[in-house]
Amino acid sequence: MGPPDVDEITAARDAADHLYGLPPEQFVDARNALVKALRAASRRDLAKEVAGFRKPTALAAELNRVLRLDVAAIEELLSAADALRLAQQGVVDGTTTDLSELKAAHHGAVASIVGHAERQPDDVNALISRASLDPGLADALRAASFVHPPEPQLGFDLLTPTPGATVASLAEARARRAAPGAEPPPATTPPVSVAPDPDPEAARAAEIEAADRALEWAHRRLAAAEATFAKASQHADEIERRLADARAHEYDAKVNMAAAQRAVQKADARVEASRSNER
Repeated sequence: MGPPDVDEITAARDAADHLYGLPPEQFVDARNALVKALRAASRRDLAKEVAGFRKPTALAAELNRVLRLDVAAIEELLSAADALRLAQQGVVDGTTTDLSELKAAHHGAVASIVGHAERQPDDVNALISRASLDPGLADALRAASFVHPPEPQLGFDLLTPTPGATVASLAEARARRAAPGAEPPPATTPPVSVAPDPDPEAARAAEIEAADRALEWAHRRLAAAEATFAKASQHADEIERRLADARAHEYDAKVNMAAAQRAVQKADARVEASRSNER
């Protein structure tokens, strides 16, 4: 990945997307070069912000690398994690759900990404497995610009989403909810305070920025899908070529076999004629 055109760096997000996609040993030199270029372009505020970017740890760098290899795989992972999390929450609420297929789908989505890990694969697997189940980390996983490994608020066992929850306490909670006249369960999040009406211009700007980000991710997913399709088409072409070669070899083999059979028949006839003459 070469140095970006400074005109393409319109926000700190763009700089992070470039820098945290580099091997960690290139990070410091690339960051300093980008800061210098931004200063030369009289963009000192952005240069100051980029100068504050810190080199990722070895584990964070490997996590960033594998997350950037296949954008479509990340979306599949997050979809599988959402389905599993919602289903597990249903179990907590007393709904009977077969989680085996959802767990298998989530495990497979994690494995498809972790399979590319070259360093600390076990740690990368644990991080991606846990982080994907925390909806608060979805955008961070998409951005793949971690300085330190993420610390998910939800662990592997979503059936006990709070530190004090146990199998017994969950059973008691279900029983209370099922009892006649039971009060609704307490809210799991604090009440939301009512904020003053936002500035229309600011809200519009935020809406445009969100739309731009969604469009950017859509383009990335399209590029990933096109790349996957191209690879599949190339693979199919190679299979067809090999099949054609195999059929040609089969035809040649049949021709050679027929010729060999005719030669055997002629040899048999000569042997038989020789024996007849001897008699």
